[in-house]
Amino acid sequence: MKRWRDLIAANKRPILISNCHNGCETKDSNVTWCPSIANMWRSSRDIQDNWDDIMFNLDTLAGRSYQATPGAWNDPDFLEVGNSGITVVESQSQFALWAITSSPLIAGNDLRNMSKEILDILTNKEVIEVNQLCYQKNPFSGCAGDRIYSKDNLEVWGKLLSVDGRYAAVLFNRGTTKQTISVTWEELGLQGGAHKVRDIIAHKDL
Repeated sequence: MKRWRDLIAANKRPILISNCHNGCETKDSNVTWCPSIANMWRSSRDIQDNWDDIMFNLDTLAGRSYQATPGAWNDPDFLEVGNSGITVVESQSQFALWAITSSPLIAGNDLRNMSKEILDILTNKEVIEVNQLCYQKNPFSGCAGDRIYSKDNLEVWGKLLSVDGRYAAVLFNRGTTKQTISVTWEELGLQGGAHKVRDIIAHKDL
């Protein structure tokens, strides 16, 4: 693969290299070579249009944020946002989780035929900004966010966005019933005291 990479680089054209099913998707192996070869590499199996598959692929990202650097990303496969196998809320959840983990936001739905709700999810500039920002001195030593809390069906995923302390968090309920999720500033790696909080899904300050 190094030879393949070098030949593409010598061509001096902007070409994205995506590595699929060549060892990088296995968390138990030494996959530190992946960012040196490819721009993105599959961390998971092929995704399907259902919630269980989305959760399976999400779990392959936990603990792998250190691999993401400018121009190199973990790839848990396409977005299923807007497809018939998941609900609007599940679509919103996948988009937020793929964004905070700096995963490629590749739409996997029919762009010619989608509701305004789905269009609003896919074009949410504030969520996309979280996906694109890279602050390499974050606690995970990479450009991606990571899972920082998990108990039962409740999870918190976080990503430090900038030197001035901007931080994104996803408070996530994997279950099917309503739950209350809370997290402290300290658990997010932030100092205590007052902080401004904004819901970037609803586009409003809290």
